[in-house]
Amino acid sequence: MFCRDYPEERIGKQMLIRNVGGASGGGSSLTPFAKSLVEQFHRLHKNILTQR
Repeated sequence: MFCRDYPEERIGKQMLIRNVGGASGGGSSLTPFAKSLVEQFHRLHKNILTQR
């Protein structure tokens, strides 16, 4: 198990869309679920900063 797989196993949802190699070199992107988590984190962080 790689560190990148750990959150997916803990949450039970796919977080990354992985594209392996090939002519374009592959890469990864966030799933819609992971993007929503990032957006929620940013809103929470903003709320915490404004309450200081």
